Amino acid sequence: MQAGLAPDVAAMAGLLSVDFATNAIIEEGRDQAMRAAFGSGSTVRHPEISASGSRACRPSSYPTLVSLASDLTDTDAQARFRFGINVLITGLRA
Repeated sequence: MQAGLAPDVAAMAGLLSVDFATNAIIEEGRDQAMRAAFGSGSTVRHPEISASGSRACRPSSYPTLVSLASDLTDTDAQARFRFGINVLITGLRA
């Protein structure tokens, strides 16, 4: 509220921030589990949407999803976290 937000917006922003941080921690743990299971060089987070187009995600059936596969399976959690924080801050400033 010190930033000029209405009380209801401040409350929702606080809850959203907690949700965002909680998910970031969960994702970090998932990444660690993937590395432990598949080795430190594991880069495919979600093999069902890999660029190779597995049976679960054929290019002919899901062309947009398959074309975004490398971005959707990017393992740079820090970049996703920074992006998310920027989106939250930009949205709250609007």
